[in-house]
Amino acid sequence: LSRTSVVGAYHQHPTIDAAVAATNLAIVLAEARYSVLLVAADPESRRVETLLDIEIGSPGLAEVLGDDVDVNDVLVPRRDRVVLPGGRHSGSSREYFGGPQLRRVMEKVRGSFDFIVMVTAGSERADGDAVTAAANSVLLVLRSRETTQMQVGNAVERIERLGVKAKGAVVVSGGDDATLIAPPLSTSTRQRESHVRI
Repeated sequence: LSRTSVVGAYHQHPTIDAAVAATNLAIVLAEARYSVLLVAADPESRRVETLLDIEIGSPGLAEVLGDDVDVNDVLVPRRDRVVLPGGRHSGSSREYFGGPQLRRVMEKVRGSFDFIVMVTAGSERADGDAVTAAANSVLLVLRSRETTQMQVGNAVERIERLGVKAKGAVVVSGGDDATLIAPPLSTSTRQRESHVRI
C-alpha cells in the first residue's frame, strides 16, 4: 500500500466490546501479511491490554501524548503485529486525545505500517470523537438485534461530520461471548517482525 490506512473501531453503546473487533481486525490483517499497529486509544478501557496479555498500566499512548516518552519506546510487539498500549491515563492525559498531539503521533507512525487500527471510546464520549477524527476510515461495531437502522444512520452521519468515512460494520452478539481469533501456529508460517521505521 502506498498510504497507511488508519481505521477506527467505533461503537455507539458502552457495553459493545470494540476492542475485540479491532484486535481481531488487526490479527486478520497481520495474517494477510500487512504490517499492523493496534492502538489502544480508549482512555477508559484496558481491554486491548487484557486481550493481548500486556501489563495494565504499562507506559503507552497517554505518556506519548503527554510528551513523557517517545512512541518507539512504548510499542509492544505481539506475534506479527505491534501494539501501542493505552498507558497510564490521568485526567490531564485525556485532554490530549482532542488536541493535535494524537494526530502528530499518528503522523509519526503512519509511514511505518500498512494499517493502524485504533480502538476508540465510541460515540458516548467526546474523546471517542477526537480519536475517530484522527482516522481516515471507521469500522462500525454494532450489537445484533439491538442496533436500529436509525442508530446506524445517526452514527454514519456523526462520523462523516468528523470528516471520516464509515467503510463497513461488524455485528457482535448481545452477550459477553466476544472471542479473539487465535492465529494458527505453524512452523511453516513465516513470522514477520514489525519494526517502526521513523
